[in-house]
Amino acid sequence: MRAANVGHSGNDPSPDQVVAHHLFWTAHLIATHSNGISALQLANQIGVKEDTAWLLLHKFRAAMSDRERQPLYGVVEVDQTESRSHGRPFGGLPDGKITIIGAVEIVDRIR
Repeated sequence: MRAANVGHSGNDPSPDQVVAHHLFWTAHLIATHSNGISALQLANQIGVKEDTAWLLLHKFRAAMSDRERQPLYGVVEVDQTESRSHGRPFGGLPDGKITIIGAVEIVDRIR
């Protein structure tokens, strides 16, 4: 039996790593498809069911549609990962990987 946490010692990625990869890859595909991406296309690209891909797209699009959002300020967490490009190779690192960066504002809700 293998441990299923980020620091586990196995060849297979942990469930958390798989989810993070799907989220980063989804964000990249949404941002780089000039005509948008369908749930079916996304499902094929990231290897999930079509209804899961639809939910991911729905949540990403809802998060991106806030017209009153402000630039990030205060404490901001930034993370990056590298992922192999699927399909045709395109711009990125020489070994065929792309760098994906995410940022989130940390809001202190304790009063």
